[in-house]
Amino acid sequence: MMSELDTRLTALADAIRAKTGATGKLSLEDMANAISTYKKQLPPDDTGFISGDIVHFQIPDGVTSIKNYAFQGCSAMESIIIPSSVTSIGTNVFQGCDALESLTLGMKSIAQPFRNNKSLKYLTLLDSVETIGNNAFAACSSLASVTIGSRVTSIGSGAFFNCIPLTSVTIPDSVTSIGDQAFAYCISLASLTIGSGVKNISKNVFANCTSLRDIYCRFPRGTVTGEPWGATGAEIHYDS
Repeated sequence: MMSELDTRLTALADAIRAKTGATGKLSLEDMANAISTYKKQLPPDDTGFISGDIVHFQIPDGVTSIKNYAFQGCSAMESIIIPSSVTSIGTNVFQGCDALESLTLGMKSIAQPFRNNKSLKYLTLLDSVETIGNNAFAACSSLASVTIGSRVTSIGSGAFFNCIPLTSVTIPDSVTSIGDQAFAYCISLASLTIGSGVKNISKNVFANCTSLRDIYCRFPRGTVTGEPWGATGAEIHYDS
């Protein structure tokens, strides 16, 4: 009787044969080489090798693209780590991943594949991340914790728009600009720290953040104009 591992390896070998035209037996080395040389895509097509019952998944370093529907139907998946080697992510990558709570991202520039995710609670952006694009995590309605890496330079317009459970955020010193309504309608956001490197904060960044009471700025008063940047009820604390 075949073990579960044997069954999975056999299925993987069959998929590789179908895709590459290989025949005969395939060693683990053969399979690894075939996967690594097939355009470094995950998965190689819209059906792929991704199992629907995985719980935690770390994409290997060296993978450069994640294609459409790569994790579609992985309803048990709770966490995923995407490394800095990934430069593009297709559409509907996490469709049906209703248990996905934790996301760790290392890709240099983050666009919009993650917006409107209803299950995501914990977001970690590694130090390899440099830009957070417009609406990147907008309307992630369960997002409660965000860690922003030390090399992020810009936070795009609407990046965290309407992330209702988010209560606090620390923006690192590397960030120089924060786009319009980046944190607007984060109605649970109570406190926020802005790093010393910021040069431009759009006027409505914190619009309708009705719980925001304290903004701690690691720069002197007058360095950045336009305060309170939409946070009408907040007290702003500047470095002296």
